[in-house]
Amino acid sequence: AFWEWTPARPPDPITAPDGNVVPADVGRDHRHLRYGDVDLFVLDLRTRSDDVTILGAEQRAWFQDGLLASAGRRAPWRVVVNPIPLAAVGLGGTLYGGWTDRPDDRQSLLRYLSEHGIDDCVFVAGDAHGAFVADLPVEGGPVPYDPATGAGSAAVEILGNSVSRGGGDETIAESTYRQLYGTSPDGDRARFEALLPQAQETVRGIEDALLAANPALKYAQWRDHGYGLVRLTPTEATLEQWHVPILAPSRDQWLGARFTVARGTNHVRRTA
Repeated sequence: AFWEWTPARPPDPITAPDGNVVPADVGRDHRHLRYGDVDLFVLDLRTRSDDVTILGAEQRAWFQDGLLASAGRRAPWRVVVNPIPLAAVGLGGTLYGGWTDRPDDRQSLLRYLSEHGIDDCVFVAGDAHGAFVADLPVEGGPVPYDPATGAGSAAVEILGNSVSRGGGDETIAESTYRQLYGTSPDGDRARFEALLPQAQETVRGIEDALLAANPALKYAQWRDHGYGLVRLTPTEATLEQWHVPILAPSRDQWLGARFTVARGTNHVRRTA
């Protein structure tokens, strides 16, 4: 039923060691797709983790082998759908989401990219309900990270914004509402919206603190809603964060930021 009612491609059959084609594991969500010259990897960070890696041993080996094969055939880009961000989007350089408790695992993956010369990986993440763009540097690598040039970065990441799910301001406003009134703000839009202006000011301060604490983080917007967009050409990737109003029907949208990534640099450069 899952594959019938969700916009996801089911796993392809696999060839067993004896040469027989057998059904794939229907619970296996990670997969590799190819669009022209571009390799797309879809990761599962929710169900495969083990004591060593959030990806699980099988998925980690599959991912690394796929990256090596992609680089070996000189694919211009490797786009990685990463359900939970690798980028440090917490104060003091802490991580958000499933990688939080796996800093060694995270750095191991980035070191693998660096040590094997696998450039031009664009990680596309979600889950944080905000818009973020970042370099992904290798901590303690042979080349110290330079925020200006991107030297020492192994890849880049864009976290697309949420279309409607609450961001930082709505989370703070909801928490304040519960403290004031002892219940959920559901059904009381007027009093909830009255708390949003102060919550938005608080989140602006949080965004500034995030950017100041994490030099590799280049864009942080945890208030407005919208979507992220990735455009690829043979020579560069363009990462855009678009924002849209959500409380009433509208055709309006505005560009929050645009970054370009030149091939071989693993570095986002803001252009708008």
